[in-house]
Amino acid sequence: MPHTLTIETITPAALTATLSRYTSTVPASLTALETARLRTIPAAVAARRSSSAGAHITAAELATLVAWKLGRGRWRPNLAAKTARNGSAEVASASGRAFALAGRGERRRALAALMALRGVGPATASLLLAEADPVACPFFADELWRWAHWDARPRKKGAGWTRPILYNERPYWSLVERVDEARRRLRGEGRETTALELEMVAYVLGKEGVDVEKPVGDEEEGEEPAAGEEQRAEKPVTEGKEETEMAVEESARKSTNEAGDEKKQKPEKLEKPITERKEKTEKAGKENSRKRKNEAGDEKAKGEKQRRKSR
Repeated sequence: MPHTLTIETITPAALTATLSRYTSTVPASLTALETARLRTIPAAVAARRSSSAGAHITAAELATLVAWKLGRGRWRPNLAAKTARNGSAEVASASGRAFALAGRGERRRALAALMALRGVGPATASLLLAEADPVACPFFADELWRWAHWDARPRKKGAGWTRPILYNERPYWSLVERVDEARRRLRGEGRETTALELEMVAYVLGKEGVDVEKPVGDEEEGEEPAAGEEQRAEKPVTEGKEETEMAVEESARKSTNEAGDEKKQKPEKLEKPITERKEKTEKAGKENSRKRKNEAGDEKAKGEKQRRKSR
């Protein structure tokens, strides 16, 4: 059945198919940072959760995540320098407190705790939360926010994948609400989905420039057509091709016959007038020659007559 790819309507099958293209969509230059963001740092945070220090990130991990964020989104040269001014103890304390709050479902307080760090706004803070809880805490990514707000009132400066974004808390919490709703809907359709997966899907759709409101079918999701459908689709094409070839051959045959008939007829039409003109010309020439001979004979006889008289 045709459907659209908006966050409100994307099917579990389309979600899975789009996710399969994520790795190939990410630039090769970001592979190392991508691995750190998706595997290395989350694994380290999870390991610390059972330790006395509790779940947190280090200053070095914060720098790596900022580098990943700048590589994926808009370049802000001062961001890395600002976040680097946070000491190791500050980063560990703020992130530890935030991760504990997020674990209790207090996402707003958790975001605020991270925003106490220098250079950390809602977008960077959401990225840090996503490292601790990728299931429920979405990263404030450009593509995810635009995908989730595709149906919002268009602005003069752009819509869709070019819609302007205000990077403050209010747009982020609007994103959280829409991600939560999408996860609930997909769960009801039999697909458990994480906020991280929705972020990845949005990234692929955004980089591909997909019009998510355009209906797509099952075949566009990578499903094979049902048995017999391919043959039914090909038969009219084959018949049409044969009919076209027959029409071309018939047209060529007619053109050849007409050309031959015309070639046969044209000489007859041209030869008759030429023969008649030739006969008339020859007849006129003979008549003129006869007259000249007669006139010459008359002149000769007249001259002879005058000579006899003069004698």
